[in-house]
Amino acid sequence: MPIMKLSDRKTLARGYRFPHCGELAKGGPKPARGSGKELPYWRFIPRMPGAKEAFESVYGTEVKELPDAALAYPLPDQVFESWIECREPGEGGKFWWRSDGERSVARWVPEKNTYTFRTDEQLPHADLPNHKWERNVGRLYIRLIGLAKAGFSQPVLVRTGGINDIARIAQFLYGLWEEQVTYHGEDATLEHYLVTLWRFEVKRTDPNKGGRYDHWDIGIARSPLYMQSALQGAQDRAVAQLASGNIRLLDIDTGEFVDGHADYPELDEPEPHHEQAEQDLEEPSAVGGQGAGLPPAPEPPAEEKPKPKRTRARKPKPKPEPEPEPEPESEGALFEAMAQNGLDYDANRKPASLSGININAWRGASSKLAEDCPVSFAKDGKPNLPRILAVAGGLGYEKVQDGNLDEVMEKLREFDAQAQVPF
Repeated sequence: MPIMKLSDRKTLARGYRFPHCGELAKGGPKPARGSGKELPYWRFIPRMPGAKEAFESVYGTEVKELPDAALAYPLPDQVFESWIECREPGEGGKFWWRSDGERSVARWVPEKNTYTFRTDEQLPHADLPNHKWERNVGRLYIRLIGLAKAGFSQPVLVRTGGINDIARIAQFLYGLWEEQVTYHGEDATLEHYLVTLWRFEVKRTDPNKGGRYDHWDIGIARSPLYMQSALQGAQDRAVAQLASGNIRLLDIDTGEFVDGHADYPELDEPEPHHEQAEQDLEEPSAVGGQGAGLPPAPEPPAEEKPKPKRTRARKPKPKPEPEPEPEPESEGALFEAMAQNGLDYDANRKPASLSGININAWRGASSKLAEDCPVSFAKDGKPNLPRILAVAGGLGYEKVQDGNLDEVMEKLREFDAQAQVPF
């Protein structure tokens, strides 16, 4: 079955929805006419029995922040859908058309008394009727780790009609997708990528009545867990470079960093050396003079004295950059582990730190862990210390010490076994 894309006009026109266990709406229940009153928090609308009770038991009734949201599908077009539609106000209002912003993809044809989905029968967006009833529609599909632990691993639909929300979410997701394609190529995916969603207050101006009113938009960003892991990995790489004793210099021609102790090959050529000329000047001749019997050469004028040669400082020779350590791919494995309800993982925990520990004991234990669990902790053949610390912190061990080292390693092996279970 081909992957459905947002550019598919027929799919877009019908407003296909992926199956989900509930929806998060920005407004209250819809009255007989008009729209529901906007709320400063999300209102959960269940689509499966028991989903609302499970959601409120984890997040409460007035939810303003979701720190453990995982993107539900691999492609941006599947994770987020948006369009413009025209529908008469009120319950069961008549549908007139749906547009992608340039042309309609479905519209009501009064002359034929039917709807048309044919591409050659669509009109430019500006020529469509009843623009006073048009509205923006955006749908974001996520999975919530807390809700999955309660038994509902199906996606949750986040609905919005704000053009600023739609632009903000689309910009974030497509920027994230370009980054994933750059690093992972054909293996790029957004599925299970952890993000944070929240509601924030802005002031808007009413063009009809004048004055300003409160409005609550949707914010989206990378999860704190991802940022902590990325910063910890960058810090570990910087410490390793300093410990090696190499000075990092920026090559202005290539824009790359090179090691300071290396040499440029073009500067290694020796100066020209005239051995025979020096020998003639230094050895006296049989006649008694210098230079094969010639009288001594006159001293050159002071201004013509050769200046002492200045040795040029050797520039560092470009050295191949070490391959960067793989970025911690904690999102997919963490969510798979949570879906099994096997471990009590808190996404707000900070990565663990080494405190008062025998470093030799830590190296031995982490190396043994990497041998036992290469998929989770040693994809490059070496212990992935930032990932080990991040997972240990998530399991509740903010500090790794001699007293709890064995217990931490056992929990990490248990985490590995849980994380490898297919989702």
